[in-house]
Amino acid sequence: MSDIVLYSEEKSIDESNGIVLSQFYNRLDAMDFTNLIIKFSVNFGLDFSPKEDNQYFLKVKDIFERCKALGWSKEEFSQRLEWFLDNHQWKDFTRAHFISKYERPKLYPYTWYLEQINKNPDSAKDIESWEVPINGQNIIMYRYADGTNIPGLNRAKPKNGFRLKSEDEVKKEYDQFKSSGFDPELVAIGKKLFKAHLRIRDLENEIIQLKKK
Repeated sequence: MSDIVLYSEEKSIDESNGIVLSQFYNRLDAMDFTNLIIKFSVNFGLDFSPKEDNQYFLKVKDIFERCKALGWSKEEFSQRLEWFLDNHQWKDFTRAHFISKYERPKLYPYTWYLEQINKNPDSAKDIESWEVPINGQNIIMYRYADGTNIPGLNRAKPKNGFRLKSEDEVKKEYDQFKSSGFDPELVAIGKKLFKAHLRIRDLENEIIQLKKK
């Protein structure tokens, strides 16, 4: 099996904005379109039957074809359809109401993970990691946990719960360590370790800035 690497270490990959999850799920098919017509007909009380001169049918056909072109999965489309019916009361809608202002589920690279914990160190406990096969390697990618599995992918094993701590956390721990009465030699070693942790944080931030360029 290929080695597992951090996403940011794989230079040949141009997916810095994340990978859309729909590629790991089932493709849209005719049954999804039939379900769309039935649900819209029931919800709006209008005739969406498949007739080429039926404007309501042409409207939902346009929505469905656009979602297919964007690579939406069956699961993603079904969830969005239910959300749409829960939140739109009137029949006067456009394709934009169904598709726009919608952030598609993604897995994100290591730089995204670093950005999240830089903003809020406590967010690390809410983020899960997955192994994604890309270019012959298993790349570690991340998302906020939502309680669902991703078909065909495996959860990445945690690195013994390690996470980079914020600078304030590191300084606070060092002050406590320094005042705890340890041997001066141990305190000196501890100081080097805490400085090393801060240096790692600096390097991680440099990686983030370089990836943004």
